[in-house]
Amino acid sequence: MSNILVFSPHFDDESIGCGGAIARHVAEGGYAAVIFMTRGDTGNTTPGKEITPEENEKIRKREADAALKILGVQARDYLDLPDGFMQWSPETVKKAAAMIRKHRPDVIYAPHADDAHNDHKATWKIVSDAIPRAAWSAFPDLGEPWYCPEIRGYEVWQPISTPNFYINITDYIETKSQAILQYSSQLADQIYNEAALGLNRYRGAMGAGVKYAEAFIRQKVETI
Repeated sequence: MSNILVFSPHFDDESIGCGGAIARHVAEGGYAAVIFMTRGDTGNTTPGKEITPEENEKIRKREADAALKILGVQARDYLDLPDGFMQWSPETVKKAAAMIRKHRPDVIYAPHADDAHNDHKATWKIVSDAIPRAAWSAFPDLGEPWYCPEIRGYEVWQPISTPNFYINITDYIETKSQAILQYSSQLADQIYNEAALGLNRYRGAMGAGVKYAEAFIRQKVETI
């Protein structure tokens, strides 16, 4: 069974964007790892609920641990990039390439290029640039070269205008729902769980011809 590697800008994007795909992959005997790009330390500025960045980071990582356990994820890593200010740079590309070489995936997931959040856009750019570089014989300090032939862009803030790949997650929709619900700090003000599952229902009915589906932009990767 193949290995998948999911790049998640924030703690919860993995569950919202492709939690069903992760759960299905693991249930079918595959290996799944998640890379959290940012630290989750921006803090909570809601009046009356203010907490420090340090405490916010602890809460979000604890929630992520619970969510990934439900999805069956076998490994996770943290790049600890600045939350809300992620940018492409040679160093961020190297960090992503090192994760690719470490986990040796057959398929990579990341937010699609046009998702409506700066950190999500940056993640796509960083990861898509890291994939061919991870296959180069250069950068021996990043680990043994690894070629990943496919990347799938998932949707969180901005639906994909024209998906070209669907995954039937009907049998895993409850697992996905329970994973999202672990992020109670993020659900206090926004019902992301209902939005995500509603989109999955729409994708199933209007695109995939099933009850629930996740939609992606699927791209084959060419090594340059």
